[in-house]
Amino acid sequence: MKTHLLTSALALTSLLTGSVLAADAPLPPAHAMSAEASGPNATVERLVAALNHGDLDTAVSLYEPQAQFVVAPGQTVVGREAIKAALGGMLGLKPKLTTANYRIVQTGDTALYISDWSMAGTTPDGHPVNVGGLSADVLRKQPDGSWLIAIDNPHGAKVLAAPAAATDHP
Repeated sequence: MKTHLLTSALALTSLLTGSVLAADAPLPPAHAMSAEASGPNATVERLVAALNHGDLDTAVSLYEPQAQFVVAPGQTVVGREAIKAALGGMLGLKPKLTTANYRIVQTGDTALYISDWSMAGTTPDGHPVNVGGLSADVLRKQPDGSWLIAIDNPHGAKVLAAPAAATDHP
């Protein structure tokens, strides 16, 4: 169980920003975002807030329907239901996610989001979990102007060290 939670924690802590909402602060509604606050970083901020609040449905809604999520190097899941299952394991840790810094490289309706991240949490049996890494994620602008996550890779270049999984190639 501990191994599954730690694997989930390592796999699910991408797309982080430097701002972390307090656990008791309400999540801002999606429709309350201004035009300048609706870019790729706003999606990431909402994801971080949702995960820090334990709001799995909001977190999953920020992914494209057929998004790919790198659970671990060599292991990728596809689609919101599979991502929901993966993220659900992390929420058992009651995570608090943060980043030291991030960069966005954008061209048109596609953005690459890169960040240093860290997560602190506690396993259900009381053991502390502190993990971190470098994420590299792709977001796409949707027809309504919002941005959703298309590829979520919290492992950065570490995916090169693992054997390629069948789902890693189209």
